[in-house]
Amino acid sequence: MLTKTDQEQKERAVKRAVYIRKWLPPLFWLYIANLLTSFMKNDFVLERSPSVYLAGQILNIACVFFYGFVLLKLSKEEYRYRTAGICAVIAAAANLLVLFIYGSVVQTPWALIITFPAAIVQLWGEYNEFDAHSFLLMGVDKALSDEWTLLWKWYVGCLLALLVSIYIIASNLNLGAIVTIVIALALLGVMIAKAIYLYRTAEVFKEGEGS
Repeated sequence: MLTKTDQEQKERAVKRAVYIRKWLPPLFWLYIANLLTSFMKNDFVLERSPSVYLAGQILNIACVFFYGFVLLKLSKEEYRYRTAGICAVIAAAANLLVLFIYGSVVQTPWALIITFPAAIVQLWGEYNEFDAHSFLLMGVDKALSDEWTLLWKWYVGCLLALLVSIYIIASNLNLGAIVTIVIALALLGVMIAKAIYLYRTAEVFKEGEGS
């Protein structure tokens, strides 16, 4: 038979799970939307349809903003989401400012004054998000918790490799192009893995819905 303290802890755990499962699915779908709008704002689209490119930028900023909002909601149950949410909102605001000033989130020297610090802030936010997912799953699904930690290492490794590829391109254009393509595919794999992990994390907390 459960003691009063055990019963209170169980009730808190149930309330926490109910709250978390409410916000994880929107986080997943916003991330999917974020990925889709990212494909709308590349150079290929810009050359063929500037209007679609601009729409992609606006929608992407909106996705990042609301993604940050959901992370802030989740911070009620896991405080590490707070930093991630604030960073996402700051990154969205910075890109919106550049869009307002230049009419496009372009990487001109002046725009970089805003976008480069914003990218650093966004990277710090992503670290805190991955860390929050990992901590959220501790004691619930240790294997998935560890997978979030490993995915972050892969993500950082890909970014560092991308920086190294710049020097390779400077010395050997053909080799640098091949290396860059391989790294880009690896980054795409990380992004897809993140979507899968977000879905699985939501499912972990959804499983106890009927209990």
